[in-house]
Order: sequence, then C-alpha cells, then structure tokens
Amino acid sequence: IDEYSDKIVEASGNFDTYKTLTEDYHINIDDFVEKEVVLNSKDLDPLNNNILHIFHHENGHKYIPGSSLKGMLKTVLLFYRLSQDRSYILAIEKTIKADFNKWSKNKATGWLSKQWEYAIKQDALFNKREFNHLRPSDSSIINGSYLQIEQVIRQHLYGSDSESLDWLQETVRKGTDIKFILEIIPEFTVPYSVLNNPDLSELFNIINGYSLHLIEFEMDLIEHSVYKGKKTLTGFLSELKRQIERSNGEFAICRIGKGKSIYFQTILSLLDKESLNILINKLKNIKEGEPEYFPKTRVLTAFDKMPGWIKIYEPLPEIVNNTVGELKEKTTLIKASYISQKKVSFRVNNELFEDVQLINTLKKTFKRGEVIDVVVWQVSSKGIHAVRIEYS
Repeated sequence: IDEYSDKIVEASGNFDTYKTLTEDYHINIDDFVEKEVVLNSKDLDPLNNNILHIFHHENGHKYIPGSSLKGMLKTVLLFYRLSQDRSYILAIEKTIKADFNKWSKNKATGWLSKQWEYAIKQDALFNKREFNHLRPSDSSIINGSYLQIEQVIRQHLYGSDSESLDWLQETVRKGTDIKFILEIIPEFTVPYSVLNNPDLSELFNIINGYSLHLIEFEMDLIEHSVYKGKKTLTGFLSELKRQIERSNGEFAICRIGKGKSIYFQTILSLLDKESLNILINKLKNIKEGEPEYFPKTRVLTAFDKMPGWIKIYEPLPEIVNNTVGELKEKTTLIKASYISQKKVSFRVNNELFEDVQLINTLKKTFKRGEVIDVVVWQVSSKGIHAVRIEYS
C-alpha cells in the first residue's frame, strides 16, 4: 500500500490506475470484472471524474422508480391548472413587482420557495386528493446490457467560460424500452375531468404542452448563450419539439431525474418577463451590463445533449395477422389494430405493416389497439399504402 501510495504522489496528478495495476503489478483486470458497462465520453480526465451516480436499485437490479414518474405528473398537472387559470400567477407577479426591490435577498428567496407549496395547497387537485387517481408503478428491471456510463458536465453557457465540473453517471441507452404500469381512476373533477377519458391522448397532450413550453423557453435562452456547442444542443431540443408537435396524442415526451434547470419548475416558467428579470436580479445579484440570463449553467452530456428525456406511449397488444391470397384494391377485407384516426397496424401473411394510412371518412374513434375491419384501399410496390373503413 505504501509503495502504491508513493506512485500516486510521484505521478503529480497524472496517475494512471489501469496502467499501474496491469504493467507495474501485472494484475489481470478481467479476473475481477463482474460486468461491463459502455462508457460514452470524450476528453475524459479521470482525476475530475471521481463521482459516479447510480440508479435506484434493489438487490443489485436497476429500475426507474415510480416516484420519479409521479413527481413529473404532479408538476405537469399543476402547470396545466395554473396555465388554465393564471390568477395565482398574477398574484405572484404583483408581489414581485411591488415588494422585491424593498426586500432583502434572503426574504425574497424564502418567500419564493414557499409559493410552490402554497400552490399545491390551494389547488383542488391536491386538496381533494385527485392526484391519487394517477398511480404509476416502479418500472420493470433494466437489463445491464441496456445501461451505459455517460460523462456529464455542468457546462457554463453565459459570460466568461470557466473550467466545468464533470462526473460519470449511469444511464439508460437511447432507444431502450422500459415497461411500467400507470393505473388511472376516472374520478377527476374540473379542470382535470379531461383525464376521465379511457384514451390516454388527453394526458399525453397535457404532458406535451408542458414539455413544449419549457423546450421553447430553454431554446430561447440557449440561442443567446456563448456556448460553442449550442448548435448541437438546440438541434437536440428542436428534434424533441418536432416530435411533440407531430405526436397527435399518441405519445408524450417529458423529462425526469436530476440535472434540470430552475426553469423546469412550474411557477418560474409561467412568470412574465418583467417579473422574471426582477427575480433574477434579486436572487443572483446581476450586475449592470451583465446579460440577464439565468441559470448560467446546464448539466449536459459530453456530446451536448440534455439527459433525462423519455418518451411515454401505450404499448399495443399483439398485432392481428391476416391470411389472404391475392390482394385487391378496394376489395380485400382485412382486420387491423387501430392506432389513431389516421393510422392502423396489421400483419398480412405474417408480414408486418406499421402505421399504415387509415381513410376514416366518418372520423369514428376506437380504443387504441382495438381490432377493426378495413378494406385494402391502395397497394404499391412497397406493399399496402392505405386502408379504409367501409360502412354498410
């Protein structure tokens, strides 16, 4: 141990653990490896990366806790309530404009921190315990092969660029499907009665409205930054925005976990610009001539992405299979799994056709995944292009 410690001291900040163990002590690292997780990083400095955040786990298994999803839903629904009725926000803005210049920083901070709690207490969703009508479970166990170690950085975006703090964080790989159960009790009252519909599209639209508001807010702030990677970052957020705008209530995109900026809290994101600037000047002591952008840092991956974004969708049951001979346009009758008013999925002779155009002239709505009768309407060289609901 003394010899090993001396090597660390002698290296003067350039100590290489792997090289020392393998070359100086002839230790075969593979003999001690229980599992391997991919590392996604660049310009990795092992001296700075001495913290590793890991998932919640039980008996060594990783999963996404239901409390993370519940917290996200709680924020989303309160945002929906306060954006539908701005009276509470207007009262906060009035206090900020009238009193903040007279208050000390500590008094202003203390007052502001209580507003989220007050909003919860005043809101019918929480007084009537309606939020308990949404019950997300813990996710299924995440197989280790779907995990990777991501280098994340607290990156400066405004003002003079100083050295950023980075660390390693265990994450789920992009594209991984993780199952969880969301139980919804249809006993909501106004303004949440839209959630009594067994179709999840209303809940998805509310989540997407919240995410879209914050993405647009964040993109505006980043556009005014001096960060050299802002083009990649805004491109990442723009793609999320495009997906949300095309979602048609079929899925929701939201952000969970740590690393979100203060704007990802409900009340601040709803304040008008004058109130927000008064707040920033009071809480962060912005000096004259400095840009009024806040917060000045974000937690990003080493490749200029924001961690924590997920897509939530309702899985379809097994897609129905049709055994047919010759396909004839406007004649062949098949069964299809309903996706939306404009899409269905099905199999023909075990060949999968996903998100095929549905001609739904009467705009009739079915339950997602429900099997309906349709007529093959257009066939191209690539297969079935469109189907149509035929009514007798």
